Amino acid sequence: MSKLKNIILVTSIIIILIKLIGNFLNTLGITNYNKLIWGFINLNIPPIIELTWTILGLFILIIICIPKINKKILNSIENNRIVDSLFSKINIKGYLFVSLLFFLVFNLFPIINYELGDAGILPEEAFTIPASRFWMSSPISSYTDYLFYKITKPLIGWKPIESTSFLVHILGLIFIILVYLFSFLMGRNKTQRLLVFMFITSMGIIEFFFGWWEGTSRLAFTIFLFILISTYYLMKKNVKLLYPILAMWLSFWSHLAAFWILPSLLHLYFVDTGIKKLNAKNFFNEIFNIKFIRFITPFIILTILLFAYMELNLYSSFGVHLTNIEKIKVGNTFGGGDGILFLPLFVLKSPWESYKMISTGHLISSLNENILAGGIVLFLFLFLFLTHKKKINFKDIMVMFLLIMFSFFFLFTVTLNIEYQEKLGWDLFAPVALIYGSLSAYILLKYVDQETSKQIFLIIITSNLILTIPWVLSNSWLFVK
Repeated sequence: MSKLKNIILVTSIIIILIKLIGNFLNTLGITNYNKLIWGFINLNIPPIIELTWTILGLFILIIICIPKINKKILNSIENNRIVDSLFSKINIKGYLFVSLLFFLVFNLFPIINYELGDAGILPEEAFTIPASRFWMSSPISSYTDYLFYKITKPLIGWKPIESTSFLVHILGLIFIILVYLFSFLMGRNKTQRLLVFMFITSMGIIEFFFGWWEGTSRLAFTIFLFILISTYYLMKKNVKLLYPILAMWLSFWSHLAAFWILPSLLHLYFVDTGIKKLNAKNFFNEIFNIKFIRFITPFIILTILLFAYMELNLYSSFGVHLTNIEKIKVGNTFGGGDGILFLPLFVLKSPWESYKMISTGHLISSLNENILAGGIVLFLFLFLFLTHKKKINFKDIMVMFLLIMFSFFFLFTVTLNIEYQEKLGWDLFAPVALIYGSLSAYILLKYVDQETSKQIFLIIITSNLILTIPWVLSNSWLFVK
C-alpha cells in the first residue's frame, strides 16, 4: 500500500469521524460545536438520520479499502458494458443520457433552503428589473436570469427564483457534458475516465446545479468551461487561443470574481508566444507588441459592446446613464456593507468584519468552506505536492496553468471581506474546488502509478459522497419544510 494512499485514507476517516462526532453530539442535544463544523454537518437533517448515514458511509469506506474487495470493484468497472459504452470512446447518445439523468436529479431535489449563503438576502426586484443588477458582481448572469424569466413567465407563470433555479438546472446539464469531455482529456482508458468523471461530480460544488440562483453558480460553470477549453488548447487539440479568451470574457462578466484567474489567461498567452523561460526582459517585450494587442482585442471589443448595451438599457428604462448607476443599483460589487474589500490584518474596523485575516476563526471558516465545496479533495491536492514534489514536473504547462489559476483564486478566497463570514459566502469561494480538483486529477493520473491512483480515486469518491449527498438533500424539499 503506497504512502499517499495511506495518508488519504487516514485523512478521509478523520474527516468522516469529525462528521460522525458532530452528528452524535447533535443527537444528544449538544449544539455548542456546530459553529466550528458547519461544513461537515447538515442541521436540516434530523441528527439520528445523518448519524446513521455517516456510520454506514464510514463502514462502506473501510470495506472498499480491503485489497480483495478493492480489486473486485475495479475489475467490475473494467468489465462493465455500460462503462465500456460510455467511456471507451466519446459516445454522444451516452453522455446526453447521463447529463439528462443528472438534470432529472437536479429537478427532483432542487434547493429551497439558502441558509448557507446570502441568496435570500437579495431583493426580488433584482431579478425582475434587469438594470438594477447590472452593476453588481454578475452583470451577464443577472441579465440572462431576467431574460429567461421574462420569456418563460407568460407560459409557466413562475416566480423569478423558480425560473432562475431551472435555468441553473439547464447549466448543470451542460456542466455534466463538460465534465464528461474533461474526463476524456485526463484519462487514458475507460476506467480512468469514469473515475475522473465521478471524482468531479462527487464534490459538494455540484450543489450549485440543484438551483443555486446567485451569479456564483455561473462563476463555477464558466470557470470550469475556461479550464476545459484551456486544457484543449494546451493539449494541442486544434483549439485556438481565441477560445480560452472568449471563455474568460464570459466568466469575467458572469461574475467579477473571475478577475482573479486572469493571470492564468496571461500564462496561455506566453505559452502561445513560445517563450521557454520567462524573465522581466522578454515579459515586457511580449507585452508591448502588436501580438499582445491582438490578444486582448476580442476581450476589449466584447466588453465595449456589453457596456454599450448596459448604457442603452439603463437610459431607456430609467433615464440614467451608466456613470450614474449608483442612483438605481441594488447592492455593492464587492466589499459588502462597509465597502471594505479585504479582511483586516490586525484590527477589526467595522461591525461587518467577523475576524482578522490571520486568525483561528478565519482558518476554521476556510476549512469548513473547502470541506463543503470540495470534500476531501483539498487534502489530496496538498498531499500530492508533499509526497510527489520530486516527481511532479513544475514546468509541465498544465501544472503551471492550473497552479497559477489556483494560487490567485485561493488568495482571493482568504483575503476578501465578504461582510459576514465564509458561512454566508461559501458559494463565492467554492469554485476554487474545481481548480484544485482539476489539478489533482491531472497530477494523480500523470505522476502517480496507475493502480495507486485508481485506489485513491475510489477513496476520495466514496468519502465525498458521504459528505455531499446529505448536503444536497438537506437543502431540498426532503428535509426543508
